[in-house]
Amino acid sequence: MRSSPECIPCSVKQAIRTARIAGLDESLQIEVARMAMAALTDLDHDLPPAVLATKAIRSSEPILRGIDPFARIRWETTVEALAMYEHIRPKVERDL
Repeated sequence: MRSSPECIPCSVKQAIRTARIAGLDESLQIEVARMAMAALTDLDHDLPPAVLATKAIRSSEPILRGIDPFARIRWETTVEALAMYEHIRPKVERDL
């Protein structure tokens, strides 16, 4: 799948959203947006949109300095999934 022009601002928006989730202040979010735009400047837009978004988000790694913005969200959803699994476990085991 080839990226369309609309994928460019969407990828930058995803980088900003990631910065916001990481708790970065507004000035750092703006810097993340600048870095994302720079990262996409010379990228081959024949690539899939996911590649553009990944490049945009990863461009902010120097600002994040090892912070995993999604760690808390992954933990929360894992806890939810495990709680749900306890309710459906008998059916899953029965269907195996």
